[in-house]
Amino acid sequence: QQTADQSALITDLKEEQQTADQSALITDLKEEQQTADQFALSTDLKEEQQTADQSALITDLKEECAARTSDVNHLTQRNGEQAQQIDHLRKNLDGTSKQLQQTQFHLDQTRSDKDHSLEGVV
Repeated sequence: QQTADQSALITDLKEEQQTADQSALITDLKEEQQTADQFALSTDLKEEQQTADQSALITDLKEECAARTSDVNHLTQRNGEQAQQIDHLRKNLDGTSKQLQQTQFHLDQTRSDKDHSLEGVV
């Protein structure tokens, strides 16, 4: 009977040890799964943050590009207006130069006529 009791006790201890081993293994697997889940979640969050950061950067760059395009368009318009003003001033200068040449020609002609008329007086 004692041997049977010892045998039963040994069997019980083996079963308890096996149950304890299985429980420890289950706990380890749960912890490993939890660690893997946390790592995956962390990776997902990092990727989402990186995507959000890139999206914000793209938006900022688009806004900056639009602002610079607007500046270029404004400067191009001003350049065109200034070119028209320069052309207008050039035409005015050409007209004034022609008037000056004509006036100089008439003045020279008048002096010449005056000199000729004075030669006849002397």
